[in-house]
Amino acid sequence: MTELLCKGTANDREDILDFANYVFSFDHEPHNFIEMVPRLYGPESASEAFHYLIRENGKIKAMVCSYPMETKVGEETLKLAFIGTVSVHPYSRGKGYMKRLMNAAIADMQKDGTDLAALGGQRQRYQYFGFENGGIEYGFSFNRSNLRHAFKDVASPIKVVPLDEMGKEQWDCAYSLFQRQHIHGIRNREEFPAILHNWNGIPYALLADGEMKGYFSVGGKTFFEFVLGNEAELLPAVKSAMESLHMDRAVLKAADYEEKRLSLLSSVCENSSIVCSSNYRIFHYDRVISAYLKVKQSYSTLQEGSIILNIDGKQTAVEVRDGKITVGPVSPHLSAPVISLGNLEAVEFLTAPFSPRRREEARRFPFLQSWFPIPLYTASLDEC
Repeated sequence: MTELLCKGTANDREDILDFANYVFSFDHEPHNFIEMVPRLYGPESASEAFHYLIRENGKIKAMVCSYPMETKVGEETLKLAFIGTVSVHPYSRGKGYMKRLMNAAIADMQKDGTDLAALGGQRQRYQYFGFENGGIEYGFSFNRSNLRHAFKDVASPIKVVPLDEMGKEQWDCAYSLFQRQHIHGIRNREEFPAILHNWNGIPYALLADGEMKGYFSVGGKTFFEFVLGNEAELLPAVKSAMESLHMDRAVLKAADYEEKRLSLLSSVCENSSIVCSSNYRIFHYDRVISAYLKVKQSYSTLQEGSIILNIDGKQTAVEVRDGKITVGPVSPHLSAPVISLGNLEAVEFLTAPFSPRRREEARRFPFLQSWFPIPLYTASLDEC
């Protein structure tokens, strides 16, 4: 038996799709990745080179996709990678194929200067590869009773129209609104429609008086993305969306930095939750901490202080002084407490809604409560 680890090529498109559909359908329920993730597998996509493959006698037996993109975090741009379509043929399991592929993908991320990587999946499985639960995601649930009572005085003059029935002007407007967000993955205009259809999402435009007020993408009962030009119109938009689509229940997600949205939704929802947004591995702690702390400073007061983070033997100094955030190598003149963390513990300490270690350290250094968690969040439509 010949065995080969390689990257995919354009000639592998059909085999990659067939393999992914087979393995996920075998393990779960019928899958059609062309429809599920059109950004990666749609007719116009060209994602084969992002797939790591192991072949036995020429046939794919294991596969991992590592999709690179950039994300805008305030004024900073970070390099991000999403891991997905992790699949091993049911008759080839136990051979260590997933481990080899994940390690190959991670090695390339490190070479390419990737700042952080994200994936969904079973927590302990991916801890072996340096990924840990992190980020902050708020979830707000709504039902018909909420609409009848909490929304009773909310006028809903907004019209909901499928974006697929609209022209280039409306799609351009939706794309422009997306780009105005304080934090967002950098998407090409050409791939924007496909992304709004990821995970079987259906995109809709929100119109009033002939003007486009925003858009959303919804799959089942979940709003994957809900973007408005004016956040004050959020409640009328949610009400119009649920009524127009005859939704008896709905869930809308939000990030920590969306203060206006959090306030509006919490006042009318049935229930709310705060969970980790994904599993993350951070490669460049200095860049990630700096970018997200600056965003947090835009909506929250950061107390002055300084610490040295010793993460797996590599030290990074973090200081807030006179309103200025400094993150980087440790200066010989800096006198600050040292907090030593392993990689997994660091992701939780810096980004997760709850961290036992962060709570413990905040008793000694109260300023940590104002710094962390940083508002790390990745949109589900960007995930693969």
